[in-house]
Amino acid sequence: MAARCPGSAPLGAAVLGGHRLVFPCRCTEWRGGVAGLAPDAKSFVEGVLWSVSDGHLAALDDYEGVDEGEYRRDRIAVAQGGGKTVEAWTYYAKAESGGPFRPTADYVATMVTGAREHGVSVPWVDMLAALAR
Repeated sequence: MAARCPGSAPLGAAVLGGHRLVFPCRCTEWRGGVAGLAPDAKSFVEGVLWSVSDGHLAALDDYEGVDEGEYRRDRIAVAQGGGKTVEAWTYYAKAESGGPFRPTADYVATMVTGAREHGVSVPWVDMLAALAR
């Protein structure tokens, strides 16, 4: 986020209910699967909520290939600490045929580092770390 959205600020860990973590597409930069979301009424995903400007959203839309149909940006409701629910933006990846795809150890390590730095729960961090094994 620092590179793509200078001036954005982390607001802390958040939980998105009704979704699960998936790896629906590949990235040549990471040489493996990259994270995405899939609806799943019985699951949840933990992550980090960020404060971003309209300019940041435009930069993220460009990076994620929204105009090319690679991702779509949608509004969601996430829960922060203390049960507070807030509206946020998220990106849904267009699934590639042949998926899901295994993420590389480097990609997983990046996810784990970010989750730890921003206070995502220990069980979620442990689950992410297990993806590299």
